[in-house]
Amino acid sequence: MQRGHDVAIVGGGHNGLVAAAYLAGAGKSVVVLERRAVVGGTVGTAEFAPGFRAPVGFPTAELLHPSIVEDLALGRHGLKLLSGRVGTFLPLANGEPLLLTGRGDGAAVRPPLSSGDAESLAAFQGFVERVGAVLESVFTAPLPQVELRGIGDIVDLFKLGWRLRRLGREEAREAMRYLPMAIQDVLDERFAGDALKAAIAWPALTASWLGPRSPGSAYGLLHHRPAWCSALFTPPVFAQGGPGALASALASAASAAGAHIRTEASVTRIAVNRDGVNGVVLEDGEEIPARVVVTAADLRHSLLELIDPVWLDPEFTTMVRNVRGRGTVAFVHLALETLPRFRLAPEGGDHLTGRIQIGPSLDYLERAFDGVKYGRVPAELCLECTIPSLTDPTIAPHGKHLMVVWVQFVPHDLRSGTWEDEREKLGDRVVSLIESYAPGFMSSVLRRAVTTPVDIGQRFGLTQGCLYHAELALDQLFYMRPVPGWYRYRTPIERFYLCGAGAHPGGGVTGLPGKNAARQVLDDWKKG
Repeated sequence: MQRGHDVAIVGGGHNGLVAAAYLAGAGKSVVVLERRAVVGGTVGTAEFAPGFRAPVGFPTAELLHPSIVEDLALGRHGLKLLSGRVGTFLPLANGEPLLLTGRGDGAAVRPPLSSGDAESLAAFQGFVERVGAVLESVFTAPLPQVELRGIGDIVDLFKLGWRLRRLGREEAREAMRYLPMAIQDVLDERFAGDALKAAIAWPALTASWLGPRSPGSAYGLLHHRPAWCSALFTPPVFAQGGPGALASALASAASAAGAHIRTEASVTRIAVNRDGVNGVVLEDGEEIPARVVVTAADLRHSLLELIDPVWLDPEFTTMVRNVRGRGTVAFVHLALETLPRFRLAPEGGDHLTGRIQIGPSLDYLERAFDGVKYGRVPAELCLECTIPSLTDPTIAPHGKHLMVVWVQFVPHDLRSGTWEDEREKLGDRVVSLIESYAPGFMSSVLRRAVTTPVDIGQRFGLTQGCLYHAELALDQLFYMRPVPGWYRYRTPIERFYLCGAGAHPGGGVTGLPGKNAARQVLDDWKKG
């Protein structure tokens, strides 16, 4: 048995690397153990056609919290973030496309909105910003203890209460009303335009098992358009060289702080005794002692497969088994000879540097949501497309382009047939749908690659292909994430912590579960 480490981190995804960098920076001896040949997990880049470097999972980085970029000096470790020039471009089958950028005021919306919708949009943007500012303080630290154990917990609760008071009585009441609402109800109260409502609702539903009429879906907008993004229609942000460049910068920052990163090191068991964890065991039988173990791996895999059930209370195990985490997204990567030409699009190519949304109304989105509910590929596909090569030409051959398509509301489990049978059919339908909005598009496709929810699950070790480990539903958020009573990254096993997307504040490329978990580990370490 080799010499032990202070901390062993299971999984070298972006949250695991963030946690490693903070813990090593605090002077702890840290080892990161990644089962794949490269770090980054769902934040990575791979060549799928000669010269075309596509994201393996998440394509953009606007949700990455600025404090992590600053604290870890990621710029010095090679990270360069590039922003698109517009927010959302929504082509329509009949009529002029909708183009929205930034705060969504009149100068940033084409065609201009009705006076009523323009006023409502400005007011709603302000509301989302103010509530988002309160939530940012909740997202960026371990949640205050409900069971007050000391003066620090009292201070944390006081700070949260003070921030809520600053909203004012009426707006605080409206914020509390907003959180459990369906996003369709929120938008129907405020707006008339179908396309505008669909554009606002889209981020609220990203990678979720929620449709626009689902209670609690309104929260998703605050999660995917947090305060540091500053706008409802924030442009996408790309890491130059692809998302793998972000993973490389995080790995470099962690290594520079003293962390040891091992790839092709698959953890098969977390070693536990009566005092708590005491290390991990790799697939080849190697034992790595550690005082603390932190897992960034899939929530259910970490707690139900890496831990011998004898060490967990049956009630806790049952709660973990009941966590809902079902994949709803497929990826289609397209190598393009030329850029798509959408009907009635504005001159120039700026509209193609943002998110291209195909899903023109809330009714359309709700019908597509029926697909995951009933285990079939939707009859009407919902697509979010980006063309990162317009912002970062390094990821495609000169003069050619990469299109990344997220297909929303695609089930992991098909009621009939298999994904082996349906994979290429889905690719055909995606290309055909884009062709219907941009004639000639089909002939521009040089190569494509389709990644199904099953592929996502197998490639990244994610139960049912859920990118967020646990769905972003109200009963699985805040004090109930990952399960009620275990919201501060700890588990029932002493010195065993969670830092992945299944922990607070949830999934997406924020890095905050990793940062917050590291803070909790260090706080507990000081207390002995």
